[in-house]
Amino acid sequence: MTLKHAKVTAILSILFLSSSSSAFAAPPTPPCNSPAGIVPVLNESLCFTEVVPKNPSGVSIRQYGFPINATFVTGVGSGPFINGVQGGIASVLTYFSGANDEQRNILSARTTPFAVIPPRSGATYVVNMQVSPSQFPDDFLIPRPNPPVRMSRVADNIGLIAVFQFNTTGFPYLENCQEACGVIQNSTLPSGYAINTTSAWSPTYVFYNGQNDANYTSECWMAVMEV
Repeated sequence: MTLKHAKVTAILSILFLSSSSSAFAAPPTPPCNSPAGIVPVLNESLCFTEVVPKNPSGVSIRQYGFPINATFVTGVGSGPFINGVQGGIASVLTYFSGANDEQRNILSARTTPFAVIPPRSGATYVVNMQVSPSQFPDDFLIPRPNPPVRMSRVADNIGLIAVFQFNTTGFPYLENCQEACGVIQNSTLPSGYAINTTSAWSPTYVFYNGQNDANYTSECWMAVMEV
């Protein structure tokens, strides 16, 4: 191999490693803050790395990954959108308030966001909140919830997520969430990415604000895959 060819090979190797590390970089170490644009930042948030910045439609792509002690508390709510989502949120917050096997208040271990998976059929909303992995580095010490609230590792690796952030006055309506998800579905994703329609996270309605906040900054998530 000539010196010239060796230099070219080295440059290509560096470029390949740089692009690979940006797409599959390890997430930051907890505690992590909420994404840019989320006000106020009240709690520790899920860790992620932005691998593709916002396109002209406002859609970005994040890589989510979780430490081995990451645990989600999951509650469900049924009925129309507001009733179903708020019912699931209430059950999760009840767990953090002490409805667990230790009757222990761990409200300080709440994180953002509420990641709400809407029903594909029926009327049951699945509401997820991660227990702070920085406060519970040993997940075996997390109090166990009382049924029907449960703990899960469903979010061990959410993976690649297309995100659209939106603002509302007060808690969003279903139509706000659906419109936000429509932006992702109608957006031209970067070359090499496509929406993963079979993922449980397609779509997910994502809420960061407290119940009494006047203004909400929320997101729609759609799982994506490399193609």
